[in-house]
Amino acid sequence: MSSRRLAAAAAVSALALSGAPAAAGGCAPGAECYRKVVQGPVYGTVAEQVLVRPGRTVAHTVPAQFTSVPQEVTLSPAHTVARVTPAEYATVAETVLIAPAHRKWSVTVDAHGREVGCWVAVPARYATRHKTVMTRAPEAYHEAVPAVTAVRHRALMVTPPSVVHETVPPVVSTRHRRVLVQPATARWQPLGVGTYGGGRCADCRDPADPYGGRYGKIGDPGLLGAYGPFGPGGLFADH
Repeated sequence: MSSRRLAAAAAVSALALSGAPAAAGGCAPGAECYRKVVQGPVYGTVAEQVLVRPGRTVAHTVPAQFTSVPQEVTLSPAHTVARVTPAEYATVAETVLIAPAHRKWSVTVDAHGREVGCWVAVPARYATRHKTVMTRAPEAYHEAVPAVTAVRHRALMVTPPSVVHETVPPVVSTRHRRVLVQPATARWQPLGVGTYGGGRCADCRDPADPYGGRYGKIGDPGLLGAYGPFGPGGLFADH
């Protein structure tokens, strides 16, 4: 006998032993008895995507770009100025006539006491006088004045200011949560009619089973098969 048959025989023995206490506990001989089998809930873990932060568009202002450019500017334009050369002077000496030559009547007394009248010639009198004279008259002329320039630096805009829109993707996180895969169930498993030695179960159904599943006993072509557990169609038959 193979190990599978040994295990099946042990299972049948366990079913037979379980029938005796059931009968003693209230399952009278010939009664159709059931045992309540409760199966706990089944839980699983589900991974789901959770939105932490939605996507958005952020506007960034890019300032204008400038560069420094040298530029020559005119402080004073070229022009012509009228100028005058001043006169030149010098001091000179000159002889001037103070009194011209002339005669004058002069009366004198001689040695004898007699008056003698004579015309006396008086020479001219001169003197030296200094004066300032113009040696060169003033002159007017035009002078060309060149332009006065300087170098100044001015800011030149290279790139105007602009707005750049940046798309920020949404932030998604994976979270795991516990979910109920199968709720707890309870069903009634038939124990058989009377003993497990013989007899048929006309309609061995689980009262809590809405589909009316059959749980046959020994001799019933359901759980154990029509020819016992090891016969054709039995629970422990070789397949």
